[in-house]
Amino acid sequence: MAQRPLFNRAENCDVLDLPPLSDSIDPEALDTLATENTVEIQFEYLSYTISIENGMVTVSQ
Repeated sequence: MAQRPLFNRAENCDVLDLPPLSDSIDPEALDTLATENTVEIQFEYLSYTISIENGMVTVSQ
C-alpha cells in the first residue's frame, strides 16, 4: 500500500500534517479487498489517484 511518507515528500510537508489515509478509504475494507487478486481498487488521496491491481500500486496526479 502507498505510504504517507511518499506523499509528505511530494507535498513538501511533515507526514503528521497530512490527513489520515482513513479519511479517504476504510482501511478494513481495503485490507479485505486487497486479498482478492482479481479486484482493482482505486481511490483519491489529496490530489492523487491510488490504484491497486494484482498487487501493484500506482500513484498518479
